[in-house]
Amino acid sequence: MHEPHITFRGVDAFSSGPASLQPPSAEARLAVHEPLAGAGGSAAPRGAKPRNLLQTGELRADSRPELESIHDAVAALVDGQAGPLTDHLADRTYPTAVIESFSPQPAQRIGPRWARRYQIRYLDLSP
Repeated sequence: MHEPHITFRGVDAFSSGPASLQPPSAEARLAVHEPLAGAGGSAAPRGAKPRNLLQTGELRADSRPELESIHDAVAALVDGQAGPLTDHLADRTYPTAVIESFSPQPAQRIGPRWARRYQIRYLDLSP
């Protein structure tokens, strides 16, 4: 059975290992207004400010050259171009996301395979 994976701009560059995407917090989407004279609080949209998304995961491969090839494919996506980011777990698409940073860890040998943990920070530019 094929499991769906996170995709960015239609590219499934993260399917070699586990990955998760943390959506923006409610605080990032809403401003909480303090109550006036005990009248209760309210929440209002913060507007069209970019929101941060964090993806963490691990790239995996059977050989070091294969791992480097997967790494290079992900690094190539860090080009400042915005596009749709789809999170398979929440079945949510952020239509205008851009990669702000890609932070890979050093490659490690794990048994017969190779792995590299990473973090990707996106900006969700959609209103």
